[in-house]
Amino acid sequence: MLGCKEPVEPLTIEEVAERCHAPEDIEVIYKIIAHMAANDRALIAEGNCGSPRSVKVFLGECNVDELYA
Repeated sequence: MLGCKEPVEPLTIEEVAERCHAPEDIEVIYKIIAHMAANDRALIAEGNCGSPRSVKVFLGECNVDELYA
């Protein structure tokens, strides 16, 4: 993937939303991450899926701005 590297630390849903430039779309981000985790594309490192704000995940870190430049 362009501009991606291995994740260093797990991210909260809020951190993922911020990196995606979509802090107001936390619910959508959570649903996407849950789908990715079900398909082995993300790893839920900690937290309770019934409480999305407690979840931390490992994702490939991408520079989203590079993808749309």
